[in-house]
Amino acid sequence: MVDEKFVVFSMKEEKAKEIARVIQSKKAKAILDLLAEGRRTPSEISKELSFPMSTVQFNLDLLRAAGLIKATAKRYSKKGREIKYYEPAKKVIVLAPETAKQGIIEMLGDKVILPIITIISLATGLLFGFKKIVQTTATEFAGAPAMEGAKTLSLLEVGPSASFDLGVVILITALVFGILAGIYLAYKSRK
Repeated sequence: MVDEKFVVFSMKEEKAKEIARVIQSKKAKAILDLLAEGRRTPSEISKELSFPMSTVQFNLDLLRAAGLIKATAKRYSKKGREIKYYEPAKKVIVLAPETAKQGIIEMLGDKVILPIITIISLATGLLFGFKKIVQTTATEFAGAPAMEGAKTLSLLEVGPSASFDLGVVILITALVFGILAGIYLAYKSRK
């Protein structure tokens, strides 16, 4: 099962209703707020919030079923019992009306997507701008002296000894931006 980092639920879906019920509970919300400060065991939660252990366990089960927390570690007590540590699930959960349940691209819109495309394009351009192509033979690469007829390899070297080519940065940035913006605009126009 894939652990999704961004989840969108329609308000009509049962999962959205379950999440809403859980976060309406003052005790579940108090536990979630406490876990946001750092992972804890059920007994630590019980002690810090002065909740009975049964209340803590009940709310932990609700929070876990709703996907709001997860058990991330465990240890064993002196008596050999398994003790789990809980922390908030690292994901963004969006509850949206049925008509607004769209893909992430529509939800983020032009004001977010276009800057993301620009940043990706510029980063790609800079990566290729700080490169140095090194031509070597396969035998030299392996550490042996070059032999006639050996295949030539091109290696991409990035680092302090690499050269910087502004023209490559501009060209790659424009090319990547054009491709990503074209894909984005084509996606928008199909709606």
